[in-house]
Amino acid sequence: MKQISENTYVADQYKTFYLKDGDTLIGKRLTLDKDDSIENYEERDIPNKKQIQSLTITRKRYEQLVEKLIRKHYTASEEFAILRQKDTKPDEYDEYFSYCEECKKKAKNTLKL
Repeated sequence: MKQISENTYVADQYKTFYLKDGDTLIGKRLTLDKDDSIENYEERDIPNKKQIQSLTITRKRYEQLVEKLIRKHYTASEEFAILRQKDTKPDEYDEYFSYCEECKKKAKNTLKL
């Protein structure tokens, strides 16, 4: 893998990134959140077409579930406001960020990823 910025990596040729804890395909490019680590990911051979279709469907279901869980607490407009005011209201942003991380964990557990 090649690191192209402080928190962005590109997988080697014929490789792609996966979460280490399962079969969650991330893709060729990986950008880490502030609380994430490259240690949580691994490079694997690029899967065949059937595997990619299956993983893409799983990834889409995961993303939809995360969004649904976030929407239970925040509207899209509220999210945008929090993100715009990230630097002026860090406590509110930290609460939002923690909630989103919990939604991601809940989605992974629900989908058994």
